[in-house]
Amino acid sequence: MSEAINKAINLGIGVAIAVKEGLENTAASLQEEINALIAKGETVDSETAVKTRELADKATEYLNELQAKAAEATEQVKAQIEPLIEEAKKYVEELRAKLEGEKQEETSSQTATQQNA
Repeated sequence: MSEAINKAINLGIGVAIAVKEGLENTAASLQEEINALIAKGETVDSETAVKTRELADKATEYLNELQAKAAEATEQVKAQIEPLIEEAKKYVEELRAKLEGEKQEETSSQTATQQNA
């Protein structure tokens, strides 16, 4: 029985190794194919290929400019909002302090009324 278990374990190990090697070979082969396609694309100088590259360059440039403008706008809005947020926090703290003061006065008033009764 132990021989059958050993064979099953060895079979599992063999399958795992074969799968791992197969995946590694597939990944390497796929990378080679991708590199070959890139190299092939780089050699094409047709009008369509040139226009496609120019369009891609322009699109990339436009997206970079758009990203820079968005970052700048975000910083401007942030700079405008931060003082307002700080002012709002101060106002909330003032209100909280005022409400706590009123609550303490009310509690003191109720205590005094109960003592007098």
